Amino acid sequence: MTSKNLPSPSFDEDAPSSLPREVADAQSTVLDATAELRDLLTGIFYEPEPGMVAHTKESRILVDPVTNDWLRVGTEEMWAASTKARYPCGVVDALEKYPGSQEPNETGFTVANNTTESIYTVIGSNPDRAAHVVHIGGGPGHIAMALAKRHSNLRVTVQDMAQMMGPAEAGVPEELKRRVTFMPHDFFAPQTVEVDVIYFRWSLRSWADKYCVLALQAQIPVLKPGARIIIQDIILPEPGTGPLWKEKNARSADLSLTACFNSRDRTVADWKTLVEGANGGFVFKSVTEPEGSVLGILEFEWQDKA
Repeated sequence: MTSKNLPSPSFDEDAPSSLPREVADAQSTVLDATAELRDLLTGIFYEPEPGMVAHTKESRILVDPVTNDWLRVGTEEMWAASTKARYPCGVVDALEKYPGSQEPNETGFTVANNTTESIYTVIGSNPDRAAHVVHIGGGPGHIAMALAKRHSNLRVTVQDMAQMMGPAEAGVPEELKRRVTFMPHDFFAPQTVEVDVIYFRWSLRSWADKYCVLALQAQIPVLKPGARIIIQDIILPEPGTGPLWKEKNARSADLSLTACFNSRDRTVADWKTLVEGANGGFVFKSVTEPEGSVLGILEFEWQDKA
């Protein structure tokens, strides 16, 4: 442009209001490409001919019940708890009403739903509504079965709510039933099973720090020196350490936890502070973030310092 003595397009107030044809044509090409890119990023359906709407790869996945349930939770439960767009109240109102609260029944969800019950109680007492929730805990035993298949000398006990036990046990293959067992248990209650490893997978992130501390302290009665606490969960990246879109997604998920559970996602430093703060006997050993996984793995060793 400089060689042809053409003005450079800019947003300055004295910038030219029109551009030479050579530049205008290039500008149109860029705008068209940008619009196409936007459509690729945001378009769900497409119009192969006027008046006809057709599926795309993105819209076809909505037919999948699990995906549909996941989206329903996000739009009808978490979004409502986070914003005033649908309900008169949301997470901001909860923060004003319950400043500094870590209670699961003092959240954007409870305010938005005009209740004093936690999300667990509300969803659990409404079968139709509960059918739309994707259970992301370990209750069905799928992780336990995968571990037992991989390691033939491993015995795994799955602890979860009593209502999970029947369906979960029925899904265990015959060849694994001796090594994969189920036990109703409240993980805030003192642990009664002596084990070598306590494994929290995607379960602590939906509880505030004070309740995570209670859950960790409840394991101490059965821990032997050298026993391991394994936490497989989201590890929040430090600001500015990764792609912006990944950080945006991570912060959005973090906000959803606050809105629904009064919880939050945690950085490696947060996890270390939380676990070691529960008891000085928990000693951090390692952290791994497997490629392709959204969950990191933190390992702590119990060193009884009593």
